[in-house]
Amino acid sequence: MIETKTFEVTGMKCGHCAQQIEEALRVSRGIESVKANHEAGTVEVQYDEATITPSSIKKIVESLGFGLQL
Repeated sequence: MIETKTFEVTGMKCGHCAQQIEEALRVSRGIESVKANHEAGTVEVQYDEATITPSSIKKIVESLGFGLQL
């Protein structure tokens, strides 16, 4: 089942930061779409909950040096 969630992201300061998060998530299995907004400090992710979990999404974002609130 496809789920859409908006997560709060810390440390995202510019458009390049948002692009970096989008690119890392887009190539991940189970991610349908991603929209990061550095001004709001959020990332909206549409994902297949049978393939990827919010915890896995958090790990991907944190591996880039950002924080993500579940």
